[in-house]
Amino acid sequence: MALAIDAEECVICSACEPICPNQAISRNEKTFVIDAKLCTECEGFFNTPQCVSVCPVDCIHPAETMLPIPTVKRAKLYQQVVKLFNKPDKKTY
Repeated sequence: MALAIDAEECVICSACEPICPNQAISRNEKTFVIDAKLCTECEGFFNTPQCVSVCPVDCIHPAETMLPIPTVKRAKLYQQVVKLFNKPDKKTY
C-alpha cells in the first residue's frame, strides 16, 4: 500500500521530501505528491512512515482512503457544469 498527500491540506512545508528513504516524494506545481510505485511506507527502513511522523498538518494518508477528487472540489465542479449547461442559447435574429 502507498501513501498520498491531500493537496488541499498540504501547506508545502517541505518536511516530508528529504526524509523519504525511497525518494518517492516530489513537488509539482501546487503541492507535494507521493509516487505510489516508489512508496513502501518506509517498510524495511523504519517502523513507521517517516513522512507521516514529520507532517505538521497530518495531510498524509493511505492512498486508498483518498477520494479521487476532494468533496469540496467536486461540489465546485458540479456548480461549473450546471452554469455551463444552463446558459441560455444566444439567439441570432
